[in-house]
Amino acid sequence: MKTEKTVSVKPTIYFIPGLGGTALMFKAQEALPYPIEVVELLRPKSIDESFKSYAKRMSKYIDTSKPYVIAGVSMGGMLATELSKRLSPAPITTILISSIKHRDEKPPHVRAVQRYIPIDKLITPTTFNFFLRYAEPILGVVHPTHKDEFTAMIRQHDHLLIKWGVQQVSKWKFKKKLPKNVLHIQGTRDHIFPHYWVKDAHLIKGGTHFVNMEQADMVNFIIKKHIQRITSDLTAV
Repeated sequence: MKTEKTVSVKPTIYFIPGLGGTALMFKAQEALPYPIEVVELLRPKSIDESFKSYAKRMSKYIDTSKPYVIAGVSMGGMLATELSKRLSPAPITTILISSIKHRDEKPPHVRAVQRYIPIDKLITPTTFNFFLRYAEPILGVVHPTHKDEFTAMIRQHDHLLIKWGVQQVSKWKFKKKLPKNVLHIQGTRDHIFPHYWVKDAHLIKGGTHFVNMEQADMVNFIIKKHIQRITSDLTAV
């Protein structure tokens, strides 16, 4: 697969939200010194649409004619991994935040959804409303402004998308060679994808599943330095 050899312009960062998220997730990343685009999650064609088919549809919203980066939070990170292996030229780097790189990093509670809990019984209006009651502390949404943004995102949620997404995350089986130049950022207080199940991640102490919002300055600093290093290496080729 082709990769950009030189970078004479600032790469565009394509951010992909996590399940139930929107562009509001990345307001803090607008401070990065790079063009930002948010690829919003699409509505699945059906509950049975494959992850690969979904990623292929999302790929149409990424301009590969100039240097670019793909970054994603949670399920968005998994989609970023799939897209990075599919697109040509490949992104100069792939950034995963509060996510996993392959199936071996899935924690037991995520694996259990696929094995033991029928998705139709897991995701119902009743169970979803119950989850929302406790979602903020579980996901680590602390700042009052972020709580308002979280509420705004959830109000826009698509029931089919949520049900499909939970199913796809639980059964994701990505095991191929990872894309080049992967940056993985993970908080040490992420309850969805605990850091002790992932390998080779840049850990942020006290970071939650919403680390890119709650500890945005640190996340942005890590991303900026990483892209600077990658672009410098490519320019030197």
